[in-house]
Amino acid sequence: MTPAAPDEKTSSTDSRPELEMMRERLRQLLGDARPLLAQLEEAVGEAHSASVTARNRLEAEVRQRPLTALLVAAGIGYLIASLRRR
Repeated sequence: MTPAAPDEKTSSTDSRPELEMMRERLRQLLGDARPLLAQLEEAVGEAHSASVTARNRLEAEVRQRPLTALLVAAGIGYLIASLRRR
């Protein structure tokens, strides 16, 4: 014997409280996520600003002391090459 199929109306009524609980939980999660998203956007903006500032400083240093910048770059390249050989 196969069990009788559940009545669609009864099944729908039984799941309503669960659906309402899930909807409310989703609303809570979205409410919690909004301030975090705002914080993330602010942090990304600050990181971008800091990277632009660092790049501008580096460019200024290279323009003021091009030979020093070249020697530092060569030294770093030599160091990396030496480490990769091992």
